[in-house]
Amino acid sequence: MGKYDALTPIVEDSEPRQALRQRPGPKDKRTGKSANREEYRQISVYIKKSTHHDAQRAIIGTDEDFSDLVNRLVEEWVESR
Repeated sequence: MGKYDALTPIVEDSEPRQALRQRPGPKDKRTGKSANREEYRQISVYIKKSTHHDAQRAIIGTDEDFSDLVNRLVEEWVESR
């Protein structure tokens, strides 16, 4: 018995490769920040790994993503000056 013999029933029961290729994809165009270059600019910054990790954990379960958090904090900083 070869190491992949147990997978044979899974492969035989799945849809043929041709059918998988013909599945319709999403019809909506990209609507994320990267598609809105008039309003957003991608930048790169260095922050401590622990800070990034803590921030990622803090925004879990919220509607805010990391870039939203950074943008909001920078806006608040600029307004305070």
